[in-house]
Amino acid sequence: ALADMHQALRYSPNNGNVLQLTAELQFQTGHAQRCLTTLHHLFEAAPPGEEPREALWLAGMAYGAVGRPEEAVTNLYAASQKRDPPPELLYQLALAQNNAGQPGEAATTVRQALALNGEHQASQTLLAQLEGAGVPGVDTLIRR
Repeated sequence: ALADMHQALRYSPNNGNVLQLTAELQFQTGHAQRCLTTLHHLFEAAPPGEEPREALWLAGMAYGAVGRPEEAVTNLYAASQKRDPPPELLYQLALAQNNAGQPGEAATTVRQALALNGEHQASQTLLAQLEGAGVPGVDTLIRR
């Protein structure tokens, strides 16, 4: 499938859908750096401020995979600012914030995810971990 996507890019190098699918396949096959290269091409082709949420989300995940937590936070935050972010995106942002040494922000973000879906298991687990780590302010957030 990835070879087919590369062939499609030969004929339409700025096609956002093909770039997005290619980046997703690259990420799924463990090539996060290649995924980022493809996403940067997609971002260059998109009008400023109109980058697709899915591409920003994927960029955040890929940056996290290559050990660049600050860039992961930046991209996931940008994705979360698009209309109606899903709980999973907010969870991923909270996880990236925690990995970037921002546990207080992570606690706030994971609470937002839980406000959207109180049954989101990964968010519940992350919040419990933050509480167990003694993150300032987390206890008061949980008990509200």
